[in-house]
Amino acid sequence: MAVRIGFVGVGGIAREHLKNLTELPNAKITAVCDTVASTAQEVGSAHQCPAYSSHEEMFSRESLDAVYVCIPPFARGPAEIAAARHGLALFVEKPVALDLATAREIQTAVERQNVLVNVGYVYRYLETVQRARAALAGRTIGMVLGHYLTSAPKSPWWRVKAKSGGQLVEQSTHIVDAARYFAGDVATVSAAAGHRLVRHLEGMDIDDVSSVLLTFESGAIGQIASTCGSVPSYGTAGLTIFAEGLVVEILGTTGVRIRWPGRLEELQRSNFSIFRAEDEAFVRAVETGDRSLVRSTFADAVKTLAVTLAADESVASGSMVHIS
Repeated sequence: MAVRIGFVGVGGIAREHLKNLTELPNAKITAVCDTVASTAQEVGSAHQCPAYSSHEEMFSRESLDAVYVCIPPFARGPAEIAAARHGLALFVEKPVALDLATAREIQTAVERQNVLVNVGYVYRYLETVQRARAALAGRTIGMVLGHYLTSAPKSPWWRVKAKSGGQLVEQSTHIVDAARYFAGDVATVSAAAGHRLVRHLEGMDIDDVSSVLLTFESGAIGQIASTCGSVPSYGTAGLTIFAEGLVVEILGTTGVRIRWPGRLEELQRSNFSIFRAEDEAFVRAVETGDRSLVRSTFADAVKTLAVTLAADESVASGSMVHIS
C-alpha cells in the first residue's frame, strides 16, 4: 500500500515536493493543510484530496503515515509536535526553527515518540555529493570555502529577521550543513555581517552581506561568504573542499568537480528535480522502516541551526562563539 502523506503548508517549496510525490508509485497525497484556506482548497482540488486550515483537524480526521511540514521558520513547532504525538513520520523543511529552544522542544517530541524524521538538506541527497564523499573518504580535510551569493527572495516574510532568521539561518544554512557533512562538527564560529546593499525592499531588516569563519573539531577551518544583495542576473552557491591530495568543488546543486593529481573528474546531477532523491528516500524509509535511508536527521539539523545562530551571536557580540 502506498505511503499516505499529508502536507502542512502548500506554498513555495511544497509545490516541488507535491510534484515529485505524484510521480512516485509508493506515495499517495492524502490530505493538505494551509492557514490560507483558499490555497489549501486549490491544492486539495488539484490532488483530489481533502483540504484543511488546521493541522490538528487534519491529523485527527485523516489516516496518514507521514506528513511534510513546509511552513516558514517562524511558524515551526506546533505542527511537528502534533504530528509526533500522532505517531507520524516527518519530512521537515530547513531550518528546523528560529531558536534552539524551539528546535530542542521538537527534537524531544519526535525522540519521545521515536518517529522517523528527515530534514530537507537537499545537498546530502545528490548523487554527485555522495560521489564526492566517497572520493574524500579517509583523507584529511584542511579547509572548506563556501558561498551563497544571490538576490533577495520575493517573499515578504523572508526579509524580516523575526520571521526568517535572516540569510544565514534560512538560506546559507544549506552551505553550512554541506560543510558539516564533509568536515564534521563545528567547534567555534566567528562572523561579521552588515546591511549594505538592499535598500529598496520595504520592511527588510536582515543583513545582506556576511562572512563566517568556522573551526571544526577535526582541526579543519572553513569560511562561508553570503549575500542577498547581488543583482538578479548573478547568483551562485557552492562549496570547495581542500583535502590531502584532492580538491572537490560542489557546484551548487548542478554538479561536482573532483580534481585529482593530474586528472579532472566532472559529474553532473540527473535531470530530475533536485528534491526528487530526498523525496524518494523519505517515502522509501517510511515504507520499509529503514532509517539508514535518512541522511539528514532532526538531531543533526539542530547542530546546523546551532552554527548559524552562533554566527548571528558572533556578529552581535563581536566575539568568537564556542559551540556547546
